Amino acid sequence: MRIRVFAVLMLILLFVQAGCGKTGPGPDTGTTASRTDTVDIPDKTAEKDNHMTGTRTDTEGTTTAGSSEVSQITPEAAFDNKQEKPYLYPVKNNDDKWGYINSKGEVIIDFIYDYAGFFADGIAVVSLNGRYGLIDLDANTIVKPQFDYIGNFSEGLAYIVQYDADTARHGFIDKNGNVLYSDYFNNNTGDFHDGLAVFEKDLNFGYVDKNGNIVIQPEYFMAYDFSEGLAAVANEDDKHGFIDKSGNLVIPFIFEHNIEDTYLYQGFSDGLAAVCMDGKFGYINKNGDFVIEPKFDYAGRFSDGLALVLVDGLFGYIDRNGNYVIEPKFAHASSFQNGFAFARMPGKTDYEKTGGYALINKAGDFITGENLFYEEGGGYTFFLEWSTGFVGELARVVMMDDNSPKFVYINKSGEIVWE
Repeated sequence: MRIRVFAVLMLILLFVQAGCGKTGPGPDTGTTASRTDTVDIPDKTAEKDNHMTGTRTDTEGTTTAGSSEVSQITPEAAFDNKQEKPYLYPVKNNDDKWGYINSKGEVIIDFIYDYAGFFADGIAVVSLNGRYGLIDLDANTIVKPQFDYIGNFSEGLAYIVQYDADTARHGFIDKNGNVLYSDYFNNNTGDFHDGLAVFEKDLNFGYVDKNGNIVIQPEYFMAYDFSEGLAAVANEDDKHGFIDKSGNLVIPFIFEHNIEDTYLYQGFSDGLAAVCMDGKFGYINKNGDFVIEPKFDYAGRFSDGLALVLVDGLFGYIDRNGNYVIEPKFAHASSFQNGFAFARMPGKTDYEKTGGYALINKAGDFITGENLFYEEGGGYTFFLEWSTGFVGELARVVMMDDNSPKFVYINKSGEIVWE
């Protein structure tokens, strides 16, 4: 599907989640609701037991019964965990089992899961025997593992898939285990943002609300997540503009959408959105006026008050006035998240073997050695899933040591907390 492909490209490029959509509407919503059963999983806590994790090969997308685990991109909600104390971090041991550590590297929830995701709003997705369920920070089971897939929570809901024989049911689950299914949810249904989620019918895209009601009919060639009250949509001429939550076109279809065979839209952040016109990127406000003129070869969305830009083959960072905070000097870099970003200096031709990347702060200073691994390519790998950068007090990174990858957590001083 078109959405699946470009969403993965954007995630890899900038560590930001872009919109995606899925199948089909009609005036009748056809929704059903149910509640899942809950049980407890025993033997949850453990003494400290540090291990180096190994690589794994997974497939991206929705699982079927008995298939391998799918990748779970770090949920946006996990990057802001001020309300969750103490926060716990998922780790994997040499036996390919997952558990959780605290910020000191102490194992708090034992290695009993086949997969364990990041906590978001106090809830994490875990897997046992090919089925996905939910736990809280005390390792209490909220929803027993019974689904073929559970995505990340966004605005209190997570996308789910349940197979009945050869038929897949798609829907959403809340943090209490209540489930909403709809006959027009499918593999392209997006997460909720600003109360709406993208869906697709016959390769056209629209939006539904949290009750499964169609709010904006599927009439767009491409549609993206809402952000700050607006969403980018594209027409058949491959131009994109912006609509409001009532479906009104508030910024016309004048911006380039498919740039060098890649969809790079990322939405409004801090009141600005990166757009492309005549091959150059700049930033517009919600009136559609350019605030920062299109002069960059690439421009990312604002995150942590800074935006990643590309000029003459080098990446740097600007503020909301368009001034450079970090001059373009990196061969590759990611957007900032929780005050830090991945970056690689030019001339690191052997970075695929030695790492070559480092975590930098907002002054552009390296807080780690240039021995971190950060993948730039497409598709799912465990390296990509593991390398989240900072979530709360710790960053999950792949560190190269004697040409071998070490899957570790580090603190904001660059010290290894768990390996």
